[in-house]
Amino acid sequence: MPEGFRKREEEKELLKRFEDHLHHREFHFFDEDTYEEIIQLYIDAGKTKKAIKAGELALEQYPYSL
Repeated sequence: MPEGFRKREEEKELLKRFEDHLHHREFHFFDEDTYEEIIQLYIDAGKTKKAIKAGELALEQYPYSL
């Protein structure tokens, strides 16, 4: 399986976990690096509002992180 395909599938799964966390109140733990990846994926996809929401949640969980 090509590496690019595997990476896209992992990204889709990550965004699905994040969406489940938001919409279905399912608990998922995201570390700082994962939040950064989620935010970047939304920015790349042109989904600014979702990127901002992910940033807000990240700041709630990690208020003193850059």
